[in-house]
Amino acid sequence: MQSSENVPGPKEKLKFCGSTLEQSLFWVPQIGSVGLGVSILSYGGGVQFGIISDATLCPDPQKIIDEFEPEFAN
Repeated sequence: MQSSENVPGPKEKLKFCGSTLEQSLFWVPQIGSVGLGVSILSYGGGVQFGIISDATLCPDPQKIIDEFEPEFAN
């Protein structure tokens, strides 16, 4: 198992070249035998989730994302 870090993103939206950056996104690097990557990013008062997977391991990663909202509602 690989270690992970919990570093909160900016609470306020950032400005870049005079424009407001509305969203930010990143992906977990997939190297070696890593078959599933989950990214959770807080930014500007919201949270974004991303899933990247090996198609053999998880052919429909959207199903994983769809389960996040009901869990947060609980």
